Amino acid sequence: MGFYNNKKTLVILSVTAVILLTLTGFVMAASFDNDEIFNLGGDVVVPEGTHLSGDAVAILGSVTVKGRVSGDAVAIIGDVRVDGEVSGDAVAIGGRVIIKEGAKVRGRIVQIGPGMHINLGDKGINMAVHRNLLGRFFSFHFRFINLITTFALGALTVALFPNQVNLVSDNVDINIGRRVIIGLLTLILLPLLLFMTALTIIGIPLIPVIILIFAAAAFLGYIGISLFIGRKIEDTAKWNTSVFLELFLGIAVLWLVKQIPFIGFIVGFGTLIVGLGVALDTRFGTK
Repeated sequence: MGFYNNKKTLVILSVTAVILLTLTGFVMAASFDNDEIFNLGGDVVVPEGTHLSGDAVAILGSVTVKGRVSGDAVAIIGDVRVDGEVSGDAVAIGGRVIIKEGAKVRGRIVQIGPGMHINLGDKGINMAVHRNLLGRFFSFHFRFINLITTFALGALTVALFPNQVNLVSDNVDINIGRRVIIGLLTLILLPLLLFMTALTIIGIPLIPVIILIFAAAAFLGYIGISLFIGRKIEDTAKWNTSVFLELFLGIAVLWLVKQIPFIGFIVGFGTLIVGLGVALDTRFGTK
């Protein structure tokens, strides 16, 4: 039984790897077409003397602008450092906006992070969060591709592991407080775990495995919550549909809500926390 569960977990990790590679490929394709730079899990640097006509976006990384960016400079879980010029907005979520003396940001300067504090040379400025903060992060075609890709790979996960996905879905609204605590602790402890692992040469090869396990839990939880929402819609409308239509309905609802500025970010973050908690608490749907 233990070997069987391990085998299922490995397949889930493989599916997650495909998801990450697929989405990254779509992002890079979109960035190329619009002369934008998008980096998932790394820093973005616009060198001095370089003009970027689109946006500079980093997720789990920082953005440094030494040249000129005609669009926005956005960092999620990272800093935005402006040494040159940004014609659009400078936005940091989970980090700082640092503007060197003489540098220019012609749009909004927004930071969501500890203290809500922005460094501007030697002066500090407190900024309010603009209600349209998340409305311009990504173009519509990338968001739509994200929807279709999530559903396709979610359907594959349901087809491969129907019992595990059903168990996660059935437990979404059970012990919700416990699941939120588990999800929050996972997010808080993950960076510390990665840091401790990176301190040893033997532990460095384990870093991709830890990240894949985290991504697998987050994705399985997301699919379970989507299926839960889809089934609630089906029960309310008194439909009799297939599990794949239920999944699509749930994913579509979450996708639509995420398009709402600020509220979408809150819902997405809440879904991540609860999804992680349910997936880990049920041991990837095996308990």
